[in-house]
Amino acid sequence: MKALDKKKKIAIIAAAAVLLLIILVAVVFKQSKSSNPYGGEIKSVIQEADVSEIGDTLRAAGLSNVDLFETWVYEYHENKNKDFKSNAYSDPDCRMTSMLLLDDQISCEGAEEYTGDYLMIDVDKIENEDTYLFIRDNLQVFTTLFGETAIPGGGMKDALPENWKEHGIKVFNKNASLVSLMFTTEDGKEVFTGHTGVLIDCSKLPDSKYENYLFVEKLAFEEAFMATELSDPSGLIDLFSQRPDYTTEENEPKPLVYVNDEFIGELK
Repeated sequence: MKALDKKKKIAIIAAAAVLLLIILVAVVFKQSKSSNPYGGEIKSVIQEADVSEIGDTLRAAGLSNVDLFETWVYEYHENKNKDFKSNAYSDPDCRMTSMLLLDDQISCEGAEEYTGDYLMIDVDKIENEDTYLFIRDNLQVFTTLFGETAIPGGGMKDALPENWKEHGIKVFNKNASLVSLMFTTEDGKEVFTGHTGVLIDCSKLPDSKYENYLFVEKLAFEEAFMATELSDPSGLIDLFSQRPDYTTEENEPKPLVYVNDEFIGELK
């Protein structure tokens, strides 16, 4: 009888341990899905199931070419496990994607011919792939906005705002802004837009699923489209700082983050 009681106790302890493990796994899983150091729910990679929902938010914000954006996301998922071949399908980078969504909402009064080096891959694709015709017609605006610009006497922090002021660059959308992550060139005399995306203020949108901000981006050529919910624009600092691609050497200036022409801060 005592042996039977002992077996029952062991069985009860084992069952309790399994139940506790299940609870712990559920808690961790829930936290991994909903916990977001930037505020709100992490969307991360835009999956095919997310396209319609994200597209509705982009349309509500008054952004441009949303149908084409959705096509690009679908094409990415259809081809992501295949060899990336030139002209095989639309494979934009971050700058082309931002230009797509803010196409007719960016003005530039003094666009200039591009003579730099850092946007040459972008320029080649825009000039030779018809899916980017909408940028080709405004190529000088694209390169003036994202290309190299000299660091003024006030320092690196003033380079982007002065470039926008000098060329009359403005974003005309009350619900969305252009995010720019600025890096220095190798000689340290200029800055350029090393990464960019579109930040949507969802608090102003009727019936939006998102309470605060949604940051939409394409990571790079051959990489995914992303959407991350943020509690406020300062969350961009943490988001970018965790990406190893944006780290710099100890003696190099840290990349700077702007929302339109407003300085937000430098990466950690």
